[in-house]
Amino acid sequence: RPDVLLETLQIAARAFRTVHFVPGNHDLWVRGGGGGGGGTSIDRLLEIEATCARLGVCTAPALAAGAIVVPILSWHHPSWDTEPDISGWRGIPPVERCLMDYHM
Repeated sequence: RPDVLLETLQIAARAFRTVHFVPGNHDLWVRGGGGGGGGTSIDRLLEIEATCARLGVCTAPALAAGAIVVPILSWHHPSWDTEPDISGWRGIPPVERCLMDYHM
């Protein structure tokens, strides 16, 4: 939800000198080819980056306390998972029961 993300980033930006943020797949979900305002996941990414820029939240590679922070943006598609399923290990539920990614 964009409103929750905005509020979270605002709180973090007020509380800390430097805030780094990398959107995850849930931040970029849109339903039916367009979220609340329409558009795609790329549109959503651009909105988030603009919000971060406005709040002074870093989304680019940066040096922080001697460490290099490198955001990695990536997408996932189930067809890219070509490894065989894990067998012989009981108690692992199917991915469809654990992740919303396949229900949207």
